[in-house]
Amino acid sequence: MIRMVGIAKFGDERPNRPLGTVAGSCFVPTLAPGTDLRWHISPLIERRIPDYRDLCKLDTARILFPRAKLFFPRLDALAWRQERLAG
Repeated sequence: MIRMVGIAKFGDERPNRPLGTVAGSCFVPTLAPGTDLRWHISPLIERRIPDYRDLCKLDTARILFPRAKLFFPRLDALAWRQERLAG
């Protein structure tokens, strides 16, 4: 499971802010949160490769946010990330 902490840490999700993940994970430029509040995986990811199966399971999975609206991402920032998704 990938747990994003950037929104809580910085107060918003502006594109110039990093997406924080739990220890042991790395930045994945082929994974982006979308304006529909779901994860989106780059079409460049080869879904038949076993090593990518867990990542591919996130495609269109709902993102779970805290209940407080203060910690929700800005939709313009999500659109910026989704537009730059590799592919």
